[in-house]
Amino acid sequence: MKTSINLKNMRVLLSMLFVFLSVNAVAQNITGTVKDSQGEPIIGASVVEKGTSNGVVTNLDGQFTLKASGKYPIEISYMGYVKQVINLKGRTSLNIVMQEDANLLEEVVVSTGYGTQRKADLSGSVVSVSKEDIKGTPTSNVMEALQGKIAGADIMMGSGAVGEDVDILLRGSRSINGSNEPLFVIDGVQGASYNQLNPNDIEQIDVLKDASSTAIYGSAGANGVIIITTKRGAAGKVTVNLDAKYSISGGANFIHGMMGDEWYRYQTELYRTKNGEYPENFFQMFSSEAIQQAYENNQWIDWIDEATKGNASQKDINLSLRGGSDKIKIYTSFSYNNTEGLLSNENQTRYGMRFNVDYQIRKWVKIGASSALTYTIKNSRGKNIFTKSLTAFPLGKPYDDNGNINVEFIEGETSPFGDEMENQYANQTRTTYANINGYLEITPLKGLSFRSQISTTLNSSRNGQYIGEHSLQGVENGYSAPYAYINNNYGYSYLWDNVLTYKFEPLRGHKVTLTGVTSYSHGQSDSNNMRASGQPLDSYLFYNMASGITKYGVKSNYSQSQKMSYALRLNYVYNDKYIPVGGIKKIIY
Repeated sequence: MKTSINLKNMRVLLSMLFVFLSVNAVAQNITGTVKDSQGEPIIGASVVEKGTSNGVVTNLDGQFTLKASGKYPIEISYMGYVKQVINLKGRTSLNIVMQEDANLLEEVVVSTGYGTQRKADLSGSVVSVSKEDIKGTPTSNVMEALQGKIAGADIMMGSGAVGEDVDILLRGSRSINGSNEPLFVIDGVQGASYNQLNPNDIEQIDVLKDASSTAIYGSAGANGVIIITTKRGAAGKVTVNLDAKYSISGGANFIHGMMGDEWYRYQTELYRTKNGEYPENFFQMFSSEAIQQAYENNQWIDWIDEATKGNASQKDINLSLRGGSDKIKIYTSFSYNNTEGLLSNENQTRYGMRFNVDYQIRKWVKIGASSALTYTIKNSRGKNIFTKSLTAFPLGKPYDDNGNINVEFIEGETSPFGDEMENQYANQTRTTYANINGYLEITPLKGLSFRSQISTTLNSSRNGQYIGEHSLQGVENGYSAPYAYINNNYGYSYLWDNVLTYKFEPLRGHKVTLTGVTSYSHGQSDSNNMRASGQPLDSYLFYNMASGITKYGVKSNYSQSQKMSYALRLNYVYNDKYIPVGGIKKIIY
């Protein structure tokens, strides 16, 4: 009986081994690229073995690598495109072209500049991103939330510093000296500041990438156009939405400096290079008693580890109310965002408020307004702290018995954390931003509409900097620490747009849309700044410039600009298939 059980178990083991080897024998890496019908890579497309949980998503170039069993077909899907199912039949490389969902195109309406169109009637390249695509992303920057969600768009963070703006390229680098960033249009307002916008207030984002889509904006749209539409009120009961999030970015992964035996070997090689022979012991390399004692007591310091203790974090609280009737619709929101960086003096706090209202006076007359107000306090860290930490002397006591930073942590060596000491470094920017716009929309005849919108933007900011004697930051040429600097900026602008649109169908199957636009804009800004050095008290920072022993005169600047534009656009659709398009724009500065 014992022998038969063992034989039975062996047969089971052999069967399981055979199945395992069989499965692994056919497992293979499937590589490929997913693009749209215009050849643009699709980022974030889902590539899975149908009926299983084994899958991947495409990268920034639309490429993927999937370890497949070979038993199931490959299913490729992406929102707004027809799902594809491909049988491998021995293939290990796939080039997939996704086709837009025709049914979805009939329903989707996108902003195309001074108006909206069905996506099916577009002749240019327009990518739409809905609120669901950015919902839940832990960031206060709208464009950072869109990373990897717009095919062909390069959205990159310049650094990991708190409050850092992103670099955006839709058409590549077209200018060496000029800006390559696209034009932003928020609720019809050109040039509005997207980084002051609360991501939770966004309803839809439409990205115009090719020439036919951006022609209506003239040279201002040469780098592409990003149109952002915020949420509006809706008929029905008032709905209240409270959204609170707390997120942790995780610890930083920096290269660490040498310590222990590695650092000791490096020092012995350095000694041999200088003297032609290796040292007999550590004391021959360093004669300082303090350094020798620190080495004997094993007082090693990992400065990078000390600089990156803890995690960066973010707190978000968003409260919104939405409702209305057939006549009046209201949306309002209040937001709070606090972002803490890795360093103690690196953080940003933002308070925001929005109020959007639409009122239907008559069936053919509607008015509305949008307003937004944000107040931001941003404390920026100094530069090179991580570089200084990487190369700092690795022996000594970084803190005293009370936990305070030792300026001279060992004989002859200054701490790379000088900026973290109280009142030794400050770089604070306070910004107040307000945007108010109102519109009148008239539809006197079927197919004929006129919209007039006027908006104004107010912006003021104050940047104050202080560099103490123990700070690691350098000061401008001709100045010495302690050093203080303060700069004030004030600006306002207004924009008046008038849009006349006529849609008609002269013959069955022939749809024509004529759009005429006039746009007038005016803006001005001024600034003043002052420098001082030799402050008697570090606690004054940049708040008491008069206390400086040496004061430098106030400087000021002023600029003004205005522009008048005229545009005409013709959109013609034949039988819902052929869509030639034309337009002309004239700008007078």
